[in-house]
Amino acid sequence: MIDIWRTLDSDQSGHIALDEFTKGLTSAFPEARTEDIIALFRECDRDGNGTVEYAELTRTMRQANRQSLPTAV
Repeated sequence: MIDIWRTLDSDQSGHIALDEFTKGLTSAFPEARTEDIIALFRECDRDGNGTVEYAELTRTMRQANRQSLPTAV
């Protein structure tokens, strides 16, 4: 997770702005649509301040991992 953070936080400011997020994900996933990247950014920006902090990113990723796990039958 820290490697992803360091890649996205390109200016090492301690938070990720939308332009950093977009550039990082577009570089990693060239086929990704800009609208989808913006939607993901908004999902990660839980406090709505216009940037993503490390805790927000990790919380969103953990939640996504839990949702993708198969449920016991």
